[in-house]
Amino acid sequence: KSLWDHLVTKGMRDKARRVKLFACAIELIRENKAIKPEKVFESKREEIYRFAGISADERKFAVQIRHDVKTGNRYFTSVFPE
Repeated sequence: KSLWDHLVTKGMRDKARRVKLFACAIELIRENKAIKPEKVFESKREEIYRFAGISADERKFAVQIRHDVKTGNRYFTSVFPE
């Protein structure tokens, strides 16, 4: 499930909050080399990782990445305020 598939299930207010954090999430994913993500779920098929970040206006947020164990592909699945 991609970020956009996930957003379809959210209310308009929640979508707006998450989309505002999209640029921060992309920057966190691209630039983060030192901080290890927290593994929040693991099964034989997939693993879910969570990164914590702080936006320029000091808001805490989290980014979730899904790792497909079989293919090795990673998918940006969610960004949300904490």
